Amino acid sequence: MKTALIMGINGGFGGYVAEALAAQGWKIRALMRNPKNLPHQFTSAETIKGDASNIDDVRQAAKNVDLIVYGINPANYDWKSKALDWLNITATVAEEEKLNVVFPGNVYVYNPANGPNFDENTNFDPITEKGKIRQSMERRLLQASQNGAKILILRCGDFIGKNANSTWMKLMFKKTKQGYTMISTGTDQLTHSWAYLPDVGSVVADLASKFSEMDNYNAFNFSGHRLSMSDIAAHLSQTTGKEVKVKKFPWFIVRFITPFSTLMAGIFEMRYLWKHEINLDSVRLNNWLTKKYTPTPLSDVLLESKII
Repeated sequence: MKTALIMGINGGFGGYVAEALAAQGWKIRALMRNPKNLPHQFTSAETIKGDASNIDDVRQAAKNVDLIVYGINPANYDWKSKALDWLNITATVAEEEKLNVVFPGNVYVYNPANGPNFDENTNFDPITEKGKIRQSMERRLLQASQNGAKILILRCGDFIGKNANSTWMKLMFKKTKQGYTMISTGTDQLTHSWAYLPDVGSVVADLASKFSEMDNYNAFNFSGHRLSMSDIAAHLSQTTGKEVKVKKFPWFIVRFITPFSTLMAGIFEMRYLWKHEINLDSVRLNNWLTKKYTPTPLSDVLLESKII
């Protein structure tokens, strides 16, 4: 039985990938600061007490595993002092042990001016500090692939899912007695890329079964759902039969708070994503999958995400 070490099993990406791998017969191991916080669905998982920022802890957790799923994300957009350093620890261990690594890429590395459609051959050209950090993280993974590790990056839009509590989709909707209030962060007709986490997990599990066929460095774009605010509001209203009121997100308040909050500064820095389309092309991904990716119906997505 193959073993996957999950870094960030309480997070959306790490948790859903772990579920999909377990369903495919993988043994799940989790590195956790507090093993008592292991999600209930992983009662059979092995836990290792430790921290992703400690290389000795990661080395201990990675003994005799076949795969590391890297789902670590510093809280409150506090990436500058942590994100690359933490990833470097896992990359170093993966080099030492010649391990497979799965990493969630995002669209921050792209410049919207080069779009709106992006595939794996599009050059990175980040326009924000966070985009430059993500570019540096992927360069570190490329280096790891040249030093004996095998890397798989799945690049996605914004996550959607029940256990993705810090995502935009969760923040946009509020149930009321009359129906729903939706907070619109951008132009109502602008298409935005969303990645439903159960779909993401299934795709990663499929690709993980083919590591032996892959080169040492592999990047795939995941198209997911391409939806505007108007699309989501209309579908929610049709599905529930209830009114959906749309309000504008108070960007001016966020801008005012940015000097005092790392989280708000991070949110405001990414505002450009709500002004431009970034559509991910999944042709290469589908050529590798056992079964062509088909997005889960939106009504099911909204239901599972506890929006309906």
